[in-house]
This record gives sequence, structure tokens and C-alpha cells, in this order.
Amino acid sequence: MIKCLYLRIRSKDRQLYYYCVKKHERVLKTCYTGCFDKEYKKTKPISKKSTKQVKIEKERFSILQDNLDKCYFCENKATDWHELLKGSNRKNCIKWGLCVRVCRFCHERTENDAEFYKNMRKVAQIEWQKYYNKGEDEFIKIFKRSYLD
Repeated sequence: MIKCLYLRIRSKDRQLYYYCVKKHERVLKTCYTGCFDKEYKKTKPISKKSTKQVKIEKERFSILQDNLDKCYFCENKATDWHELLKGSNRKNCIKWGLCVRVCRFCHERTENDAEFYKNMRKVAQIEWQKYYNKGEDEFIKIFKRSYLD
């Protein structure tokens, strides 16, 4: 796709066409590639993680796993960290130790297999409650829901 500031895709009677806002006329995409009035959109640089977040991520630990050199699931060499609860609970996972070291293959599996991920959330909650000697209510206060249903 051409990333010109002036090029738009419009439709009329369910037919798509290209439109140049600067010239105020329809244009062919093939003709537009040679246009001299093109201006490209400015891209924003990707923001880097703050030093505070980098420090938190370097100090990760696991309450589920003792040997951090091997994959939690298959005993191969571990290359990645995997937080057992996704989304808004990612930082809480890092803080409370609900992370495991996994190999690349198992990390892909945990991301793509919904049933497997559902079971791992249950395991994470059970282990958290055992390790910290706290009940389900305390888990819900921190992680906003229970996964034992």
C-alpha cells in the first residue's frame, strides 16, 4: 500500500477507487506511483521500555520452577520467560513470581493452544495460593478474577 498523505481509498456504488486529496480527483494506483506530489506519512519511533520496567523484568523469578535453565514443560533448554496470566495481569505475574522459563516451541504452544493456557491459569492460581498461604479472595483482589471455575 502506498503511504502517501494525500491518497485515499473511497467507494461509490460499492466500487472502490483511489482518490488524491491534493489534486481533488480520482487516480489510478498505477499512475499514482509516478506522482511528483507524493508526501509520505511520518512514522513515530517505537518507544523503548523504561529503565524501571527493564529492571523489573530482569529481576523475574518463578514460584513454580526451581531450575530456570530448563523448560518448565519439556526439559529442553529454556530461552524465554512466559507469564502465566496475560494482559493487564502481566506485571502482577512478574511481581508475584507467576512466570516460568520455557523453550521457544513450548512458548508458541502456550500462546496458541487455548485449552492448555486455560489449564495453566488454574495451576498458577493453585500454586500462588499454596506458596503465599492466601485464599481465593486475596487472589481475586490482586488478579481481578479466579481461574478455578
